[in-house]
Amino acid sequence: HVTLLDAGWDRAGITQDDVVDTSNAIAARQKQSPPNEDTARGLRLDKNALLAFWNGTEIDISPNREFVILSTLYNANGAIVGYTELLGAIAPARVGPNITFRKVPQEVKDAVSAIRKALRTAGCPYKVKNVASQGYRLRPPSD
Repeated sequence: HVTLLDAGWDRAGITQDDVVDTSNAIAARQKQSPPNEDTARGLRLDKNALLAFWNGTEIDISPNREFVILSTLYNANGAIVGYTELLGAIAPARVGPNITFRKVPQEVKDAVSAIRKALRTAGCPYKVKNVASQGYRLRPPSD
């Protein structure tokens, strides 16, 4: 058991309320989402190990930002996920109730770039598409 203070989150400006709010939002979304597996198309996300696989081969993404963003996009089932929500998933201290991003935050842009490269390298036909001034969506091969 690690407390927020032990993890150094207080120095990063992340409060316990931020963590609880983010955790609750993720839990609510996971209840609505299908399992992170699309075996018919070969994509599998392992939430416990924070790993992604294409046709059984591991996709080379970081377990922190990149896996979290890929998982968030996957769970949206092709819907657009806003920049603010994506940033909140990886850096909750940077978002708040009255903050909306119309431009892609650099942390999100960098992670999406790495995800795109990793998907291409793995031969995975899923595409991360930018929807101008709104967010990103994950397109399966059939779209």
